Amino acid sequence: ILFVFLPVLLFESAYDIDSHLFFRAIKPILLLAIPGLILSSFMSAAIADILFRSFGQMALAMNAPAIRLPLTLTFGSLISATDPVAVVALLKEIGGSKILGTMIEGEALLNDGAAIVLYSIALGLTGITENSFTSSHGHGSHGDSHGDATNSTLSHRNVIPMNNADMTYEEMFAQYRAEASSNNATVTDPTYIIPPMDNVWLLITKAIFQKTIFPVFYGLVFAKISSKLLYTIFDDMLSEVSFPLIMCYITYYFSEMMSGSGVLTCVFFGLFLEKNSICTEHHEFLHKFFQMLAYISNTLIFFLVGLVVSSEFLGGSGTGIEGAQTTGQKLIVSFWYYLIITIVRFVSISIFSFFTKNQGVFSIGFNE
Repeated sequence: ILFVFLPVLLFESAYDIDSHLFFRAIKPILLLAIPGLILSSFMSAAIADILFRSFGQMALAMNAPAIRLPLTLTFGSLISATDPVAVVALLKEIGGSKILGTMIEGEALLNDGAAIVLYSIALGLTGITENSFTSSHGHGSHGDSHGDATNSTLSHRNVIPMNNADMTYEEMFAQYRAEASSNNATVTDPTYIIPPMDNVWLLITKAIFQKTIFPVFYGLVFAKISSKLLYTIFDDMLSEVSFPLIMCYITYYFSEMMSGSGVLTCVFFGLFLEKNSICTEHHEFLHKFFQMLAYISNTLIFFLVGLVVSSEFLGGSGTGIEGAQTTGQKLIVSFWYYLIITIVRFVSISIFSFFTKNQGVFSIGFNE
């Protein structure tokens, strides 16, 4: 989903936004996109830690109470980023404030980048990598992965089997120990070592540069190069429309290949791509073309997400949602958390709107 649909969605939103209004309203947008996102993430994480047992169970099973906060924060950062596509479309349909629409859409574009940075930091503090929860046979090198308990390197972690949604975390770790013993491997219970503060600051600095500063630079460079190349194309509508489409995917994939944020790179590519580099007569077709692609991508994304959610809610007696057994119980749990994150979002906006009151026409009042 991310690699197929996301680049065109991001480029369409960034290219279509009024860049003049966007940069004039950059202060309140950044205020909501960065500190607002961080506050929402921590509030969502705290509430999830209280309501959901999974984080505590996992920390207990790993004999690592200190891992609980980073685990909940990974969830909070994922759930707090906004996607106001319906709100922006409604504002345009009813002729709402263009300034407000620009601020909403601009904040949504940038808070994705802030969420990625926060998620990367929280995930790094857990010591869990993408390969940490794959299959029960991926235990890695027994001489290294199960090694020195005093090693503070976050990437060295035992691999735990998590291939059965009906098992508790304690049962999964018991299965892991049993399978390791049957293979005559040295069995060491997973432990979480709180990294030294030097390592934490290094992790934060690396995430900021790798996931924010470098991707913005990549987007700016690709936009300037693409604009120069588009200026060389004269009165060729197909080339002028297809070239930005190809480049939005290239920028996204390049940034991801460099361990950066493809989201931010694609956003800033769309923001800085010079509109004058495309013939004026072809702007309307370009706009309609990318609008159609964005509509199709959004429709397919929500359709696929609906299929996944439906299979979770209706697919057997799995305990994927906090031990809820029936569809009704799962719906209740989901509804309550949806209500809670909506309240968290309202509280976050209310707090930071106070700091935008002196921004003139770009302030956020209670009505907005």
